[in-house]
Amino acid sequence: MFSDRFRYESMTFRDLLSHRAGLQTEYFGSSFGAFKDTDELLYRSRYAPEMASFRAGSFYSNTLVALAGTLIGEIAGRPYGALLQDFFDQLGMNDSILINRHTNYDLVVNMSRGYFLENGVVKQLNSALINMIFVGAPAGAVITTANDMAKYIKFHLKSGRVGDKQVVSQEALLWMRQPAAAFDSMQFRSVNSSMVAGEYAIGSGVYLGVFDGWEFMSHDGLWATFESEMRIYPRLGFGTFSINNGPVDLSNSRYDHSFLQNSLFAIVNGLSSGARIEPNDPSKNKNLSDVVLESLEKYIAERQLPLLNVSKESVVGNYGHPVEGDIEITLRNETLYFRCGTWGTGYLNQHPTHPVYYVIWDSDYVQMIYFVAGGLVDTFFSFESENTFNFIIYGAVITFQRNVSLATLPKIPWKPESCVPEQKSGEKQ
Repeated sequence: MFSDRFRYESMTFRDLLSHRAGLQTEYFGSSFGAFKDTDELLYRSRYAPEMASFRAGSFYSNTLVALAGTLIGEIAGRPYGALLQDFFDQLGMNDSILINRHTNYDLVVNMSRGYFLENGVVKQLNSALINMIFVGAPAGAVITTANDMAKYIKFHLKSGRVGDKQVVSQEALLWMRQPAAAFDSMQFRSVNSSMVAGEYAIGSGVYLGVFDGWEFMSHDGLWATFESEMRIYPRLGFGTFSINNGPVDLSNSRYDHSFLQNSLFAIVNGLSSGARIEPNDPSKNKNLSDVVLESLEKYIAERQLPLLNVSKESVVGNYGHPVEGDIEITLRNETLYFRCGTWGTGYLNQHPTHPVYYVIWDSDYVQMIYFVAGGLVDTFFSFESENTFNFIIYGAVITFQRNVSLATLPKIPWKPESCVPEQKSGEKQ
């Protein structure tokens, strides 16, 4: 089920895997552990608002990839995890596992530890945060090794064969690499560069791009504090994989995974263009703290918010959002306190200059913020009435309503008569 009848009746696996459904993905519910299981995550996706017209572009959604994997399990009559393990076994990926809800990943043999930077001090990630990925497992909840990823890359370079066995048909792998949604992230030859590089489209589950004239398929991964990127150049017979475990988000540094991937290519294959591989200029990227502050100021200006006129006692209660889950607000020692799932907990303090509350986190979720932002970035609550508040995180504004829950929402999110075929004149309704 989706937010409108047209998508409901028209959606295909290709739409799900190429992120062209045009629906907003959830922001924080899965990271907070706000969903009891995958079924709840997928059920809530029916309320995801439209971001763009159906198949008009690509809006990344881990939820819809998780839906695709779950549906494959339903069709096969076996859990997705069992199907994936069979695939690992056929490729000899013996050190790869699917993340679940209960495993203590501190006890997994040779498991890499994650690290983040807090006020200039390197600290180890609470590995229990990793368990939250279980709700969207088919979207990439895999712990693996560089050696196993090499086996996966070889599987693609050999057109789906492992030894003398055709594990996946060549036709299916070629279908993955067919552009499904185009976008422009290309760098063409110019006065300052002779390089032709960048990404131009998304296929079914992979990005499609070109580097130094060679086509590649790629995908990256991020779960604080682990980042990775894989590239496969089918016509060149070459592939690369890079991964790091913190303590900073490399996408905000000079030497990110794109730089690493480009450099590996140049070291092994040379560059026909003779261009230099230049690191990023992080000064061109906006600091996340600045982005959050700008979005808050814009939010306040657009609404012309008055000083808060609601009492602390009046906002205590249960609130909900169709996609993100439920939030409970209570009073602790005369201070407002919120809880969303396992990890979304904290105190709400009145902002000194704005009519909003800012969060003082009471959970290790703050470790993820330190990693992604390179420091502590504020999260805000804005009470527009005693029954409505906006949760402002990373610049996104999510509206929660009092006493809204799955039990109060319609199972079908659109009206039955919507999107009905046009009637010919003379036909009766």
